[in-house]
Amino acid sequence: MSRRLNFHGRQLLRELRRLRQEAGLTQGAAGEHLRFGKNKMNRIESENQIPGWHELRAMLDLYGVAVNNWEPYLELWEVGQERGWWDEYDLDDYSYIAHEVEATHVRQFCLGYVPGLLQTAAYTRAVFANSWILRREKRIEDDIEVRLRRQERLRSAVPLELHAVVNEPILRQKIAPEIMRDQLNRLIETAVLDNVVLQVLPESAGLNDGQNGSFLILNVPDERYPEMLYAEHAFATVPVRGVAEVALAKLRLDGLAKLALPPDDSLDLIEDLAADL
Repeated sequence: MSRRLNFHGRQLLRELRRLRQEAGLTQGAAGEHLRFGKNKMNRIESENQIPGWHELRAMLDLYGVAVNNWEPYLELWEVGQERGWWDEYDLDDYSYIAHEVEATHVRQFCLGYVPGLLQTAAYTRAVFANSWILRREKRIEDDIEVRLRRQERLRSAVPLELHAVVNEPILRQKIAPEIMRDQLNRLIETAVLDNVVLQVLPESAGLNDGQNGSFLILNVPDERYPEMLYAEHAFATVPVRGVAEVALAKLRLDGLAKLALPPDDSLDLIEDLAADL
C-alpha cells in the first residue's frame, strides 16, 4: 500500500495548487515548465506525492513567490516528510489511528466497551483476555501502548475534543472489581476535562438506534473529507464513505445524546457505581 502523506505534506500540496492557480498557469503548463510530465503534476496536486527539495524551490520560483517568502513552504516540506508514531507498531498510514491523530473532534457512541480513548491498560488487557481471538503477548502490549499514546491528545497543548455516549451496561460489566473500579475512576477523572463530554445512555431508554452498533465521527482538517465516519464491529473499525451516510450518523448521534443522561447526571451515576465496587 502506498504511503499516505501526513497533514503537513497535504497542506503543502494544497498551497502549491493554490499558488499555481493564482499564477494563472494550468496544471499542464506548469508541468511542462518544470519538466515534470503530466502524471507527476497530477500526483502532486491530488496529494499523493510530495515534490523533492529542489523541485519545490523550482515550483515556488515558477509561481512567482519571492525568495524571502519561501520559508513557510520549506518548513512544511520538512515536517511533511515525518512518519507517524504509529509506524513503529506496524500500523499503516491509512489506518484509523493515522486519521484520529489529525482529528480535532471525535464524536462517538459505544455499545459494548469503554471508548479506547478512555480505557485503562488493565481494562484493555481484560477485554483481550476474554476474547475468543488469541493474541500474542507482544501484540497485546503493543495494542495497549497504542491506546495510551492516543489518550495523550486529550491532555495535549491543543487537546482533542471528545464527545462520547456510552451504553449503561458497559459500566456494569462483570470483570474484576478492582479493574472496573479503576476504569470508572478513569472515566470520572477524564469527564471533568473541558474538552471532554461524557454521557451515559441509560437502560431505561429502551429500544434505540444505538443497538445497531458502535460508530464514531472524526472532524479532520481535510478539504475533501472534513468529517469521517467509522463503524466498529467485531473485527475492525471500518471507514464508511459518503456524505449521506455521515449526515445520517450525525442525526443518529444527536438522537442518542438526547436520550442519554446529561453530563452531570452521567458523572453522578458513574461515581455511584464506582463507590459500590
